[in-house]
Amino acid sequence: MAAEPTIGAQIRVNRGSYYHHGIYAAADTVIHFAAEGGDGLLAAKDVLVRQDTLAAFLGGGFLEVRRYTLREMLQKRRPARIVREAQKRIGEGGYDVLHNNCEDFSNECAFGKKRPSQIDAYHEQVRKMLNSR
Repeated sequence: MAAEPTIGAQIRVNRGSYYHHGIYAAADTVIHFAAEGGDGLLAAKDVLVRQDTLAAFLGGGFLEVRRYTLREMLQKRRPARIVREAQKRIGEGGYDVLHNNCEDFSNECAFGKKRPSQIDAYHEQVRKMLNSR
């Protein structure tokens, strides 16, 4: 998924055991859920919607730009609106790794609602493993 981000693009970076998501705002800036100096998975109370540099967002990782299906393209907001929605939420808290995470934030900005996320896929895998016993 290596591509140059455009304004309003949903982007992510692989952190090893999970992906960290955000909205590319402009001029190498990203709006995302994060704690000061990191993603903040272990300190949810410190996680806010922030605007950071692309370099800080990537933290040495590789940028991935989301590619949309035709159906998603028809449902997705226009880029300027995606950025406005993200900017309105700067300073907002309420982060929860399971129910209100960085991917949820990114999807809400792009589509106006939460969509299935990597956490949902993980829950489904666990459910299938437990049911197969």
